[in-house]
Order: sequence, then C-alpha cells, then structure tokens
Amino acid sequence: YQRRVRGRKNLTMVWSGVRTALILSAVCALCGASSRLVNLTGSSAHERGLSMGTQLAPQISKLYQHKLSIYSEIPGAVELWHNLSEALTPAVVQWAPVVNGETVGAGGAEGVSMAVLRLLAVEYELLMALGDEALADKCTGIASEGRSAGVVAGQNNDEDPAGWLGGALDVVLKMDGDTRSPAALMYTHPGWPAYMGINAAGLVVLWQYIDDGARNFESGLPTCVLIRELLAQVSVKKALGLLREVAVAVPNNFVLVDAERVVDVEVSPGQMTVVEVEGPGDLVHTNHVLFDQTMMDHDIGLNASKTTRIRFDAARAMVRAQRSRGVDVSSIQRMLQQAPVFRNGTHGTDHHTLASIVFKPADKSMHIRFKSDPYMQFREYTL
Repeated sequence: YQRRVRGRKNLTMVWSGVRTALILSAVCALCGASSRLVNLTGSSAHERGLSMGTQLAPQISKLYQHKLSIYSEIPGAVELWHNLSEALTPAVVQWAPVVNGETVGAGGAEGVSMAVLRLLAVEYELLMALGDEALADKCTGIASEGRSAGVVAGQNNDEDPAGWLGGALDVVLKMDGDTRSPAALMYTHPGWPAYMGINAAGLVVLWQYIDDGARNFESGLPTCVLIRELLAQVSVKKALGLLREVAVAVPNNFVLVDAERVVDVEVSPGQMTVVEVEGPGDLVHTNHVLFDQTMMDHDIGLNASKTTRIRFDAARAMVRAQRSRGVDVSSIQRMLQQAPVFRNGTHGTDHHTLASIVFKPADKSMHIRFKSDPYMQFREYTL
C-alpha cells in the first residue's frame, strides 16, 4: 500500500538532543574499536550467526539501547517499531533464509535477544515511516567499468552520526561461506544484517536512498535483510533474479557489480527498473531517481534532499576528469574523500559520512575508511 512520509521535524529534534551524550559515548566505544574486522566462522548460517552474537553482544545491546532511547521520545514510535517487526518478519522467513538462519543463530548467544535482532532488521523501515529527514541525503555511489582497471565500485555511507554513536561501533563482518552462500565481507552496524559488501563470487552490492512514497509495510522484505540476501547470491544475474522475485518494503537504489558487469537497480514496491553499463563506462547515483520514469513522477527524494544534485554533479565531474586516465581503487578513494561527496564539515557539508568504501571484484577486496580513521587512510580486507 502507499504511505507518504511525515514527522520529519520531530525526529530531527530528537537526533539533535542526543548529540552531547553522543560525544562521550562514542569516545568510550572507540576505546575497544581499533580493530573493526569481525571474523564469523561456521559451516552454516546458524553457526555464523552464533559466532556473530557471541562476539558482538555488547555492541548490539549498546546500539539497541541507544536507538530505544531515541524512539522513546517520539510518541508512538516504539509501538510502530514493534508492529513493523511483527508484520515484516514473515517475509524474512519466507524470502531470506540466510538472514533468518543467521538471526536465529545470533539469538542463541548469551546476551542477545532474537526479538531485538528482528527489531534492528526493520529499523530503516521505521526511519522511513517516521520521515527522518537525514535519509534523503543518504549515500553517494560510484561504479566504473574500464579497459585497464576493470570494474571498481565504491560509496560513502552517509547517516546522522547522532543516531549511530558517531559510527564508533561500525564493523566489517568477514563471513565464512557454505553451500547456500559464498563467503563475504560486509560493512554494517552491529546487529543490522548488512549495509554494503562483496562476496567470494566477486558480487558487490552498493545501496543508496531513493523514495517515490510507496510502502509495503504488510509483507515487504526489509532493506538491510535484502542486502544481506543479495550478498548470498553468486552473480549479478542471480541477484537480479532475487530482486525480481521478492516484494520490497520500501524504495531503494542498488548498484550491483561483479568483475564484468555494472548494473543499477531502482526498485520500489510494485516497480523496478534495471540499467546496465555496456562496455567501458561509468555510473554515479545519489538520492534522486535517474532511470525509472514512473518513480520519477513521484520522487520525494528530489525535493526532500538538500544535497543529492550537488553530490551527483560533483561525483560525475570527478569521474569525467579521471576517465581518460582510468578509474581505479585509488581514484574512487579520492573522490569519496572530497567534499561535497565527502561530508566532513568542510565546504558547507555536514558531518554525516560514517564510512567510505571501495570494492575491487577481481581481487575480492574491500578498502574502507571509518569516520574515526585518519584522512585518506583506508583499511584493506580481502576474501
């Protein structure tokens, strides 16, 4: 069914109210966050989930309590959160067997509640329902298929730091594989299934906010659950097949790449457009609809976002300037670390970039700079 977002002002005021507590909390959290890689071992989804719950129980609890304190200040928000979890969990069970297995496994760890994990899985949908204004400026993605450098892709994860303890608890999960899903590297917040990542088949998933106002809060698959399930696929073709098969809860843009393909997917409840870069070429996506003309006619993001066109034009200009020399990992790193794409408080930007991430499918590699890392200092992880 259709629902229009609202309530932006109230949520923004609550975010602002936690900034002072955020500073102290983030500093404390950073004391144990120098190593961001979490190895999740096991020959099944259940075992990987148990490994995650065992290692990340304190961080999951800390972020959940932080979120709960925020939503408790918004009338009706906690009840809505529980209602969304109850309504959308059947879709997780039906369409996301990998995520469901990992969730059940994590829920068996000491100090981790499966009910809490189900809530965290739909927290993005809650933000969409409440109308968090920061979402409209969430993330810039860049992908390139070149003759010399091959396929590379990357993006910034832009979110209000007040909602995430400054990104101090953010991690990269290194997942073992099994017969159902390849091994994977995934950036996320502890307790959320996945944000962006790469798997051992070389499949990369990037994610940007878009919005045409459509919602399926009755039977849609939650966003972070969908991303993790996409990363359980063995090719861009299989990932597209999953997107065509499932019902999604809210609109999103996904950039799917592997060592040979660059594909953009604008998807909404009841609507989907797929565009592929054929041969050498580039793709930039921010937070307004570019390809689906039906979604374009109802584009909330275009009007709600303060910076989507600014970041789009800046990223396109940087890609264009680099094209003749070849777009590679290091050049996308520089693009993601330059304002206004990089939101670090300079050149009129806010401080919302929590991580900059670049993937090289041929090498099965992830290069990531967390918010607290020195400028242009990327950590490299490989499968």
